[in-house]
Parts: sequence; structure tokens; C-alpha cells
Amino acid sequence: YNYSYRNPAITKEMTKPDKNANYVGNCTINVRALPELLITEDNNKILYIQDDYTNLMIDKSSIVVQEDGVQISSDRLIINEEDNDTQKSLLFKIIGAKENSDYVITYKAELIANVGETVTYSNYAKILGHEESYVSGKEDTVTKEQTSSGSVTFESLSFKLYKYNSENFAISLAGAKFKLLDENGN
Repeated sequence: YNYSYRNPAITKEMTKPDKNANYVGNCTINVRALPELLITEDNNKILYIQDDYTNLMIDKSSIVVQEDGVQISSDRLIINEEDNDTQKSLLFKIIGAKENSDYVITYKAELIANVGETVTYSNYAKILGHEESYVSGKEDTVTKEQTSSGSVTFESLSFKLYKYNSENFAISLAGAKFKLLDENGN
């Protein structure tokens, strides 16, 4: 991981969602469910984890929650999303949490930015329901760069090569230069 931030009870790690990663970061939250972190509701031990983020879009289909290395069943997990003017949050409620077990939450998050724009993104996780602060996370900046793509159309014995903006194929890129190589690299 590019960076990690540690607290005795919680660790939040995220790879930087830059051009090399196709602007997608891999996120991991590690929590040790110490007895004092669990809340009792309806005779169940509950672990609440809030994950706050800005300028990121979470791929909800990529979310995996494990308890001691085993994925927990959907009947033991409730995930809610909250959205306000400045940030979004995922709230994880783990039902039947076990004291001193290790919980790992992983998912992918895509940077939200326009080409050429430098944005500050943040990603913090915290354990809820306690006076003491259990927070781990980071804020950083990324400039989204232009990526390229192209297509070839054959017309009789000649061809035309068009270059487009990869994020908006309605925008052609005038003045683009190409280097054509044969199968041997010549």
C-alpha cells in the first residue's frame, strides 16, 4: 500500500488512486474487536464502523467483510450509505461481533475528477459509539491526466485513424500524432 495510518484498534489503508492504478484505489479497514469497542443491542454484540470519504466513488459490489479470515454472512452485516454536502459515509453494522476477533473490510474506490483537475480526496474510518476517538485515515491530492484511445476505419486501400478523448468519445483530438508499426516493430 502507498500509505497506512495506524491506531491501536483500527487501521485504514488505501492505495493511491492515480494514473498508474487507473484512478482506482484499493481500500482496507482492519479492526480488532476489543471488548470495550462492542455495543450490546438486543443481546447481540455489535461493532459499528463508519467510513468517511470525499471525491471517491465506492464500488459497492467489491465490498468484502471478513471475521478472522472468513467472509461473514449477509444476515450479520448491514451497510448504509449517508451523503451530505461535504462528504459521504458508509456505515457498517456487524451483528454478533466476537470479542478480540479481527475484522477486515476491503473495497475499491474510484477517484471522482475531470481530466486536468487536481482534487483532494480523503478516506477515514472510525469506530462508533465510544467517547474515545478511534480514527484512522488520510487525505491526499491527485491530478487526473488525459488517457488516450483510438480507432481505425478502413476505406478501400487506405485507412483513416481517428483519435478521441477516452472519457468523451464525442471529442476528437485535433493534431494528434501517431507512429504506425508493423508486426515486427518496424
